[in-house]
Amino acid sequence: MERYAVPDESQAKQAGSGVWGLGSGAPSSPHQKEKPRWREGLRVEAVEDGLVVQAGDGGAVHLLNRTAAFLWERCDGTHTAAEMAAELASATGAEAGRVAEDVEASLADLRHKGLLA
Repeated sequence: MERYAVPDESQAKQAGSGVWGLGSGAPSSPHQKEKPRWREGLRVEAVEDGLVVQAGDGGAVHLLNRTAAFLWERCDGTHTAAEMAAELASATGAEAGRVAEDVEASLADLRHKGLLA
């Protein structure tokens, strides 16, 4: 996944306000309309460059960089993958279609690691 220069939270909210649709060039995916939600029972701790996520039972530890943390914080069951991609593209100035592909890959990775419900 490409690394994006993710702004701090206040800049992201300002840049992303009211921007939720992707352009017509964005790829279509069966997951774009789903609203990912993190799995219950995880311990999450903010660190300098992202988040540390661990299963509450002492399972594997996952370090999420700032971009993955940006997405993780939106995995609250209220944002679709398409909305996350649009907000990230708006906040970073990156090309929307490429961001959408990377968001899908990141969410698939979080699912594979058992971090999403």
